[in-house]
Amino acid sequence: MVATEGGHGTAGQVVAEASPGTGLRERFRTPAAKAGLGLTGLFCIVAIAADLIAPSDPFAFVGQAFKSPSTDHWLGTDDLGRDVLSGVVHGARTSLIVGLVVAVSSLIIGTVIGAAAGFAGGWVDDVLMRLTELVQVMPRFFLALMVVALFGPGLPNLIAVLALTSWELIARVVRSAVLSVKEADFVVAARAVGAPAPRLLWTHILPNAIAPAVALAALQVGGAILIEAGLSFLGLGDPNRVSWGYMLNNAQPFVRRAWWLSVFPGAAVAMTLLGINLLSDALSDRAPARPPRRIRRRFRGHVDGPGPSPLAEGPDPGLDPGPNAGSPLLAVEELRVQFGTDVGPLIAVDGLTLTIGRGEVLGLVGESGCGKTVTALAIAGLLDETTAVVDGRVWFDGIDLAAQPESAMNRIRGSRIAMIFQEPGSSLDPVKTVGHQIGEVLRRRDDIARGQRRQTTIDLLDRVGIPDPRRVVEAYAHQLSGGMAQRVMIAIALAGGPDLLIADEPTTALDVTVQAQILELLQELSETEDMAILLITHDLDVVSEFADRVAVMYAGVIVEELTVDRLGHDPRHPYTTALLAARPGVARSDERLATIPGTVPTMLEQPAECRFAARCGPRVEWELSICCEAEPALVETGTDHSVRCWLHQDSLDASDT
Repeated sequence: MVATEGGHGTAGQVVAEASPGTGLRERFRTPAAKAGLGLTGLFCIVAIAADLIAPSDPFAFVGQAFKSPSTDHWLGTDDLGRDVLSGVVHGARTSLIVGLVVAVSSLIIGTVIGAAAGFAGGWVDDVLMRLTELVQVMPRFFLALMVVALFGPGLPNLIAVLALTSWELIARVVRSAVLSVKEADFVVAARAVGAPAPRLLWTHILPNAIAPAVALAALQVGGAILIEAGLSFLGLGDPNRVSWGYMLNNAQPFVRRAWWLSVFPGAAVAMTLLGINLLSDALSDRAPARPPRRIRRRFRGHVDGPGPSPLAEGPDPGLDPGPNAGSPLLAVEELRVQFGTDVGPLIAVDGLTLTIGRGEVLGLVGESGCGKTVTALAIAGLLDETTAVVDGRVWFDGIDLAAQPESAMNRIRGSRIAMIFQEPGSSLDPVKTVGHQIGEVLRRRDDIARGQRRQTTIDLLDRVGIPDPRRVVEAYAHQLSGGMAQRVMIAIALAGGPDLLIADEPTTALDVTVQAQILELLQELSETEDMAILLITHDLDVVSEFADRVAVMYAGVIVEELTVDRLGHDPRHPYTTALLAARPGVARSDERLATIPGTVPTMLEQPAECRFAARCGPRVEWELSICCEAEPALVETGTDHSVRCWLHQDSLDASDT
């Protein structure tokens, strides 16, 4: 079900209602989930109110021994004349205390160890996983049996040994989930706005990785109850407490004479385990979409007054400018980025050089696999553990970004450099509201008080063209249309007042109308806020319409850089010419659309000669072409025009062509 918002065309179309299965209420609509919740809740109530529910003290002699169930004693009496119902009721308290304390302890220990291993990686991961394997091979029941035998029966000893030996599976599951989630687009997007590592882990990764661990912890309740029952059955339970296992142990000699002594406590154990298993299945169905109440409440306070302009300049990161201060806002010099693989390092970006001035829009174009996104991530310092900048400099307002530690980059990202990713739906955290995600950037700004953040968030959403921003503040990613999600991503990027905006294919998967609106918005922001934009796209028509200059990238290098005016009438590299010819609408209706034969060479196939030689049309006209012997340099062929092609090298005489 959707609610249509008017006034802003298709970009502001839809805020969808919450879809089924996104909240706890939806998760417990199935009969099995309701049964699990009912059984578990029933035994918890019985345990809490045992003193009020039980007819008598479980150790009191209240009647004749071995009296079968009757109106006087609903579940009968045992061999000493004690009421069985009272024993079952008080046994629920003991058994559930053991189960719940062990489950919560295991969840905490396993989550901490698994999250640390998955997030830190490296030697930390190795050490913690070896510890996990050591605990995993320990037989819990026999270890508990040994501890109770050595130190005497008692709940504290039993709970301690179970808690310390029950976390290993939770740790493995959490580690696996963290490894997966930390590479998600919305985590990279959070890094792009400067979120430090602890906040990334606590706010974005764990809420999306914890659901399987909670389900496993629920199962630990049943396992702990069974072990406690087993020890009590063997006579090693706490003699001062009634438990279901204690009752089963007492019933053992009288199974044939008094069936009720074993049936009722055994049924209680079985029903509790059934309820917990059904509840665990419901919890593991899907991670909850709504965040904790304390997070939602943050944006519901009164606004102290009108906030500052939503696009006010962000906080100074406090870094001293380098020797290039006063030069172009961004200057990338001979950047080389490599991936670490099983077959050795592979070069993804090889000697890239480009500049962007304040208020300028530079279009970076090329086919998929040319290294455009890797370049953007390297500039923003967002490369993952397997990727590294091995050479070159990235000067930003006089600061060498490639030489900055992660703590310094966190002060720059979000406040001075922002990034918009290809897929807005996956780049927004699914368990955080729009307001919370924009607020994460605003909270780093000293010029915006806490009480002003909500109004500033609303102003930002209104600035990027979202209708009814007060409603969208409380919305989640799945409730937004593609155009609205992209506008939210732009609002997040603008919240810190950046000097440089990196837009990585910001109109991917959007319809033509929404694309135009998004690009017009970016162009307007560049002009009004004097903000530089690196626009990464496949679409040369988009670049021609909205960029000032164009850098054409192929197989990890820039092959041509020129102004937009020259792009239309004087492209000189065969690759640029081929891209222009392959645009939809260039061919007549009775002609096939032009294509470029072959594919972009992979990092394993990088040739020593001209990287475009195998696909180049002019190259085949030459006998013994120099294109197949060496790679040309990027040379200036005119004002604001550089080309990497042997056709335009001074060392190649024109008569050879």
